[in-house]
Amino acid sequence: MMLSELGARTEGQLIGDDQSFSVVSTDTRTLSPGDLFVAIRGDRFDGHTFVEKAVECGACAVVVESPQDHVYATQLVVNDSVVALGQAGALNRTAFSGKVLAITGSNGKTTVKGMLHSIMSEHCSTLATEANFNNHIGVPLTLMRLNDSYGAAVIEAGTSGKSEIAYLANLIQPEIALVNNVMAAHLLGFGSEEAIAKEKAEIYSAGKVKVGVVNLNCAYKDVFMAKLSGKKIFGFAVETQTEKRIILTPVFAEQGNAVVVALVQPLGENESLSFKFLWQGNEFPVQLNICGAHNIANAAAAAACALAADVQIESIVSGLEKFSGVPGRMQITPSVRCALLVDDTYNANPGSMRAAINHLSQYDKSLLIVGDMGEIGEGELAAHEKMGCYAHAKGIEQVIGVGELSRTLVKAYGKNGISFGSCTEAIEYLETTDISEFSVLVKGSRSAKMERIVQQLEQSGGGI
Repeated sequence: MMLSELGARTEGQLIGDDQSFSVVSTDTRTLSPGDLFVAIRGDRFDGHTFVEKAVECGACAVVVESPQDHVYATQLVVNDSVVALGQAGALNRTAFSGKVLAITGSNGKTTVKGMLHSIMSEHCSTLATEANFNNHIGVPLTLMRLNDSYGAAVIEAGTSGKSEIAYLANLIQPEIALVNNVMAAHLLGFGSEEAIAKEKAEIYSAGKVKVGVVNLNCAYKDVFMAKLSGKKIFGFAVETQTEKRIILTPVFAEQGNAVVVALVQPLGENESLSFKFLWQGNEFPVQLNICGAHNIANAAAAAACALAADVQIESIVSGLEKFSGVPGRMQITPSVRCALLVDDTYNANPGSMRAAINHLSQYDKSLLIVGDMGEIGEGELAAHEKMGCYAHAKGIEQVIGVGELSRTLVKAYGKNGISFGSCTEAIEYLETTDISEFSVLVKGSRSAKMERIVQQLEQSGGGI
């Protein structure tokens, strides 16, 4: 890609000789000679202060928001470096000939991404979003990694505010798009679940979308189907073996639409996460190697996306069974302190917290260590209170709360609950408490930093 091409897309001013580039960097610590450095202004840093360092490291050119007179290198001066980064990713996406699948949703999108990556890798070399690179910075950096060595790409799109999904969808331009579900996550930025649903549905509006994958168990499925008018729809659902088959809306009578159903045993008989896919009148057994019954729905979502991409059901089953999970997402972790340790510290909202409690409730001696759920908005106290009541109703034996909001959760939970103001205080308590017979699940939003407690339970040999 030539810098002048990016300049034309951003109405930027090119100072110096035109340069070609294939890699974009926003961090001088990982920049390699020949990379294009884009100076991003953030809340905690300003990339413009590292422009000289980028040139010293061998950057072929720099993208800046004002001329850097003290820097002797080609510069592209733009109004907004973040927009320029996005356009660089979009340009590289345009040149990619493989299939692109995009995933968004309130819960499970990172797990679905991992499952789908495992499935698609059975079929062809596949690029997938790394870690949490699912925002206006991470998505373009991921798109810049697309090249002819890949036959497909699985791109995750996240949002915490309005219009972000539409922006990311316009960059990604997927042929296949999924809204995994809609729950009360990031209410602070949206105000209601319905607003979240409308925001997530924008993933279906990208110009190249040929197939929309729809969760038929989701209360907002009609919102998604309306957005997909005139396009193919692949639906997915989870049902127990004893339930009546899902009643398909008339849209599924149209040519090209399809449904995959995950058939599970009645509640309480499926702890091993074994189930069957019902596809085209046949049943295909699946055995997942991760925990959490909610992951059956994630598996169905990944399967529907792969089927839409023309992957054979046998490859889908194989890919799912090879998937070992995502760090911090319902991961069983070795511990010297307790009978079982489940690390679910990657993030938290009411929907994922409820799913975690459901999983923990299957164990006789259960301990929930929970941090605050962030970005819920005005209803945050009520949401924590409901989770406390839910933990009590599900028979969780003990609850430890960390943070001010979690005090409300613990209070609602009642007897055998204890609160701490920080992870440090909770760790000090755990170091002198015998939890050797307990199955422990640790969860909280990123801001709660609950991984510190997992690390303590992994490494500490203390306790009674």
